[in-house]
Amino acid sequence: RRRSYFTAGDVRARAAMETRDARIHFALNCGATSCPPVRMYDAAKLNQQLDLAARAYINATTRVRETKNSGRYVVELSKLFKWYASDFTDDGRGKARDVLRFVARFLNDNGTTAHALDQPKSVWRITYAPYDWTMSP
Repeated sequence: RRRSYFTAGDVRARAAMETRDARIHFALNCGATSCPPVRMYDAAKLNQQLDLAARAYINATTRVRETKNSGRYVVELSKLFKWYASDFTDDGRGKARDVLRFVARFLNDNGTTAHALDQPKSVWRITYAPYDWTMSP
């Protein structure tokens, strides 16, 4: 689904992406400490490089833990997933379970997150890590 942020006749609309690719959040950013690292990208390898950037950032910032053998899970995410939740879901609605499905695709946690998603929502919850806005060194 294409979402237009521009009014009819706005020249910026010509440069807008036809489809949303949430991995762009791991490539274009402001350079703050909590942002993904700024990297150079090669057009011929862009798809692979975006996957690598998403995987690296998600694995560096996501924490999944079971709370005291209770069978309940807490998933701590970067606030990017809260602020841009609709970008990480196929339908653009930003539902928590769909955001976690996106994260689970890239997270190296031996399927813990995927397992939690198979449970009722009462079994898992999302928290968000504080965001460090200081400039990255």
